[in-house]
Amino acid sequence: MAAEALDKKLKELDMGKLDWKRYEYLRNQVDEPITQLKSYLKDLKKRSEEREWVKHQTTGELDENRIVDALAGERDVFKRRGNPNGNNGHLTKSDPIIVRLIVDISASMFRSMGLTKGLSDYWRQL
Repeated sequence: MAAEALDKKLKELDMGKLDWKRYEYLRNQVDEPITQLKSYLKDLKKRSEEREWVKHQTTGELDENRIVDALAGERDVFKRRGNPNGNNGHLTKSDPIIVRLIVDISASMFRSMGLTKGLSDYWRQL
């Protein structure tokens, strides 16, 4: 059943078995960096939703960095967890995250990285 589903999908994509093997080979070469990028983007999303300490509050926990100010009579020497009013240089939820990838797949890159021999051997095996 899996082979039939693969054949059907390859026909949808207008790919042959050789194209599929080439794609699979190249995908396996970049599988680890793709996983790392996905993990990084998930972590970035999680951090954007995370609450942080909002300082200069009149109620909450005493901010240990402002003890001297408290003794001097300041009122806004507390901090509490929450979403800050300003973005303080952080991304807000309305700010899009733009990722641009520039990839050089020219033959000169294969030669400079020493990949020509490995790829030509692979293509001959297929």
